[in-house]
Amino acid sequence: MVTVIKKGTPIAKIVKILSRITTPSDRGVDSAKYAGKLKLGIDPVKYQKSMRNE
Repeated sequence: MVTVIKKGTPIAKIVKILSRITTPSDRGVDSAKYAGKLKLGIDPVKYQKSMRNE
């Protein structure tokens, strides 16, 4: 979808147009719902050191 905003358009009208085309679901991923969900069998620091030593 293309929205054309011409030079000289009032700020209030620009804000109204932009708020209509952007929705909360378009603003990215909610990373908080994934926090602490990964279960590891090894220590992450030890794994990182072993990967760097290879």
